[in-house]
Amino acid sequence: MRFRPKLLFIITLIIALGLFLRLWRFEELFYYAIDEEKAAYITSSLANLKHFPAAGHPSSIGFRLGPLFYYLTAPIYRFFSPHPLSIGYLSVAASIFSILLLYKIASKISPKTGLIASFLYSVSFLNVIYERRGWQLSFESAIILVFIYSLLRLIKGSVNYLFPLALSLILMTQLEVGLFTFIPFSFLVFVTYQIKPHKKLLLISLFLFIIANSGLLIFDLRHNFLNSRYHISPYPLSLGQQQSGN
Repeated sequence: MRFRPKLLFIITLIIALGLFLRLWRFEELFYYAIDEEKAAYITSSLANLKHFPAAGHPSSIGFRLGPLFYYLTAPIYRFFSPHPLSIGYLSVAASIFSILLLYKIASKISPKTGLIASFLYSVSFLNVIYERRGWQLSFESAIILVFIYSLLRLIKGSVNYLFPLALSLILMTQLEVGLFTFIPFSFLVFVTYQIKPHKKLLLISLFLFIIANSGLLIFDLRHNFLNSRYHISPYPLSLGQQQSGN
């Protein structure tokens, strides 16, 4: 692909605009509520090697997801800064990655489409608001775009993209319960486009998915299968018992 200075200049302007909107009065307007506070408390304990959570935050239906977010952000708390803003800056960095990846995906239609898509994403009010926060949902867009890009590459025959697809599914299913819908969607795409991944890569991907979620089994064994019982009833125990430990 030949070098196009004008295109590079426009992309740079879009990224600069996205950064400005996400960093303007960042410390002053940084949103920090109970979700962020609880995550910071657990991550700090993990970073100080005091507590190793087997499960993550409760979802909107009570069912707990995996603790991967805590483990991925703990090194930042330990080696850089335990201040909540550090995760906020990481969220902003992920949003810039999202802008670039969205351009790459949409430009498959045309460069103009890629520019329009990345511009709309960079100035979207909801994107700007949520990507200024230091919580797990701030990283959804970047991970979903990796998922989409990996699927597109698999459809084109690049079987090695099964690995980033699996990693994105692991991350998504540990951030938000609603993102579990991407699992059946993946199966649908595989069947529709007759994608046939290498068996070795498929087994490795399945193994990683199981290992990443094995902490939930440990959590259930510790807490009398509390998490599993949410599949039967959304109110398996009293509120005080539901919030005990992880």
